[in-house]
Amino acid sequence: DIIIINKESFLEIVDQHIDLFKAKLGYEITGSRLLNEIEAGIPVLSEVLKGDELLWGILLGYGRHNAELYARREEINDGHASTLISDNGILRKELEYLDEVLVGFTHEYYIDLIPLPLFLCDEKEVETIELKKKYRKIQEKALSIYQSPNFLNLLLKHLQNAW
Repeated sequence: DIIIINKESFLEIVDQHIDLFKAKLGYEITGSRLLNEIEAGIPVLSEVLKGDELLWGILLGYGRHNAELYARREEINDGHASTLISDNGILRKELEYLDEVLVGFTHEYYIDLIPLPLFLCDEKEVETIELKKKYRKIQEKALSIYQSPNFLNLLLKHLQNAW
């Protein structure tokens, strides 16, 4: 596998949610430490993030709210949610709600040269609306670079700067 990480964005995202990362992974955790583990080849989701779908969704750029909803849905589907309240149908109702709210981030049915990311989201949430604007801007910038006659030179320059 090849993983391409924007290190600056990675560290920024972890810092924005450091309380959550510390609560789930231990209080000694930092963005730099997580990044070092990933660079050392430790499997990201299973070992670095201890299988935590919420942290994974946040790092993938899906937004905290969307990641929380998706992680909760997975928790219920995998049978890890509390069964103490399942007798009165609360978990079933919660799952129905989550299945209703979570829709695909992109609804376009055409082929894009550089498509928007595909993940489940609450499309009415302000965070999701802002993410869509952000990803559209990135998509436009990437397309303008790709359409440039100097595309390969620009790509090599960016890769050299990254290393």
